[in-house]
Amino acid sequence: MCGGRFTGDDTMLRLFAVAVTAVPDAPPFGCGVINVQGKIVHVIDVRKRFRLPERALAPADHFIIVCTPRRTLALWVDAAQGVVDYEDEAVNPLRALSPEADSQVGVIKLLSGLVLVQDLEQCLAAGDTPTLGNPMVGAG
Repeated sequence: MCGGRFTGDDTMLRLFAVAVTAVPDAPPFGCGVINVQGKIVHVIDVRKRFRLPERALAPADHFIIVCTPRRTLALWVDAAQGVVDYEDEAVNPLRALSPEADSQVGVIKLLSGLVLVQDLEQCLAAGDTPTLGNPMVGAG
């Protein structure tokens, strides 16, 4: 995503983009659903969520399938460099530096640079609607 690196809760799977089925009344940054191993999963347009320039889905894009305590989601990203495992103690809190860092939990220092850690549920809360929790609502 524009050179940024983000992490969320538990990453389950990283896959190349596939066709997305549009869902009526989706949240502003929801772009539809996909079938992942027999499960219907909402796709979140990360560019839209962070107010970056929008573009069409490309075959080289990635979906990162993540699980939160509430749901499983596919995050549409430009590319995924890999998965980083870390201990909670490795996270340097951002709130001490910036109280406005609502969804940003902290930063992890790696040899290759810094990784911004997001609270995925908080990050998605703005603009979230009940439709995001159930892909079949409004489908017919």
